Amino acid sequence: MPKGRKGRRSKSSLPVLHIAFVVVFVLAFLEALIISGLFKENLALKARLKTGSQSQLEAKPSVRQGNTRTRNKIAAKKRQRKVVSEKTLYTASGVGIRPASKKKKPLPKLVIVLDDWGYSNQNFYYLRDIALKLDISVLPNHRYSRAAAEMAHRYGKEVMLHLPMEPLNLDKRYWEGVTITTDMDNEQIRQTVLSLLDSVPYVMGVNNHMGSKATADRRVMDTVAGALKGRVIFLVDSVSSSSSVVCKAARNNGMRCLKRDVFIDNDSNISYIKSQLRRALRIAEKKGYAVAIGHDRVNTLRAILEMETELLTRAEVVTAGELVSSFDTN
Repeated sequence: MPKGRKGRRSKSSLPVLHIAFVVVFVLAFLEALIISGLFKENLALKARLKTGSQSQLEAKPSVRQGNTRTRNKIAAKKRQRKVVSEKTLYTASGVGIRPASKKKKPLPKLVIVLDDWGYSNQNFYYLRDIALKLDISVLPNHRYSRAAAEMAHRYGKEVMLHLPMEPLNLDKRYWEGVTITTDMDNEQIRQTVLSLLDSVPYVMGVNNHMGSKATADRRVMDTVAGALKGRVIFLVDSVSSSSSVVCKAARNNGMRCLKRDVFIDNDSNISYIKSQLRRALRIAEKKGYAVAIGHDRVNTLRAILEMETELLTRAEVVTAGELVSSFDTN
C-alpha cells in the first residue's frame, strides 16, 4: 500500500512541475522581451537625439548660408539698380533713356595782362619760362618794343598795344613821347592811334597806359575805339579813373571790352603779389572770370612763375582774346 501511494504521488506531481516550468519560462521570455524592447527603445531614443543634435548643428550653417544668400540677393539687386540708374532708364513703354552725365563744373577763367614791355629786354626769358597764357602789353616807340612783341608771339603769348593816354595831374616829363591827349581833334587822335598800332607787330587788343583824364572823355574814347575797330578784337580798360568810359565807347563801336579787376603789383613784394593773384582767383570764382594787371617787373614775373601750378589748379588761365571770344559763343 505505501509503495503504491508513493508511486501515485510521483505521477501526479509531474504535471505540476511541467506547468511551473512553463510558467517560469514564459515569464522569463516575457521579461526578456520587455528588456529587449526597452533596450531597443533606448537605442532609438539615443539615435533620435543624436540625429536631432546633428540636424541642429547642420541647421546653423544652413541659417548662415541662408543669410548669406539673402545678403547676396540684396546686394545683387542694389548693383542692378545702380547699373540701371547709371546707364539706362526705361519708360513704361520700354524705351531706353540715357540720363545726362554729370558735367564737372568748369574752372573760372583768369586773364593776366602785363604792361610796360619795351623799356628793357632783361625779363624776356620769363616769356619762355612761364608756360601760362599771358597778355603782353607793349609800349610803342621804345628800343625793345618790337623785340618784346616778337618774343611774346614766339612763346605763345598774346600781344597788346599799351596805348599812352593823357593822365590827370601828372607832370608831362613822365608822359610818353607820343600820347593821346584831350586837346587833340578827332583826326589827330585817329592818325596817332593808327601810327602807334602799326609800330608794334602781332597786336590783338589795346589797353590804356595812364589815361585817367583821356579815358573819362567820351569824345576821345569814341574816336579811339572807332580808329581801332576792325584792327583789333578787344579793348581792356585798366580803370585808371572811376569815370572811365572805355567800355561804353567800345560797345558803341561794336567791340568787346574787359575791365581790370585787380592790380597785382602796386607793391613789389612777392608775397603781396601772390596774395593779389589769389584775390583775382577769388573774384573769378565768384563771377566766372577775372582780369588781373601787372607789369614787366622781375618780382611780378617770379611770383607768377612760382604760382603756375596753383593758378592752373584753380582757374583756366586764358588770354583776353580767348575770354571775349567765349562771350560770343555763350
